[in-house]
Amino acid sequence: MNPRALLALALVLLVAVPAASGATRTVKLQSQSFSPKTITIHRGDKIRFRWVSGFHNVRRVSGPAFKKIASRQGGSVTRAFTKAGRYRLVCSIHRDLGMFLTVRVKA
Repeated sequence: MNPRALLALALVLLVAVPAASGATRTVKLQSQSFSPKTITIHRGDKIRFRWVSGFHNVRRVSGPAFKKIASRQGGSVTRAFTKAGRYRLVCSIHRDLGMFLTVRVKA
C-alpha cells in the first residue's frame, strides 16, 4: 500500500474510533460538606461521589438535568457530565447546614 493510502486509512480510523471516556474526579461526601465544594471538569468527564462519613444524597438545585443519587451511607456512585454548564447540587438532608456543590462543566 502506498504512503498516501496508509495515511488516509489512519485518518479514517482516528475519526471512526470513538474518543476515550473522559477523566474521573472524586468528590467526597463527609460530615456535612462536599469536598471540594467547587469542581471544574470538561464535558464527558465523570465525578465519583464517595461517601466518607454520614448519610447523604445528591440532588440538583439548578443547571442541566442531573439524575439524583439516592440517600446512602458508604460506597461510591459515578456520574458522567455530558452537558456543559454550571450545576448546583445539594445534599437535601443537610441543605440547612450549607451542603452544596458547584460543578462547572466546560465544553
